[in-house]
Amino acid sequence: MPLDLAVLGSDGTPADVVPIRASVHERLMLVAQQVRASLLLRMSDFYLDAEYGCAELPALGSEVEQVMRAALEDQELGQVLQQAKGLLHRALLQGAAVVAIAD
Repeated sequence: MPLDLAVLGSDGTPADVVPIRASVHERLMLVAQQVRASLLLRMSDFYLDAEYGCAELPALGSEVEQVMRAALEDQELGQVLQQAKGLLHRALLQGAAVVAIAD
């Protein structure tokens, strides 16, 4: 089961989701540690939820871009991060929080 990065709908269920497989999550956390991406590291435990308020999303987006630059050779991670970047942008437009949901 993946860890889902999601924007919740008005009914509290995930409305916009980016799934992150365990192997990708592991690589993401390694690079996040290297670049000291403290917001991303909040979801370091694959089995625990994490929440990011709307005010944190610009900084989280910056961390995502930083990790993307640091992991250019990892295409799978890059694809997930590109999807996450889009999700963060959509969440900002909606004024919504983003949650990492452990399945």
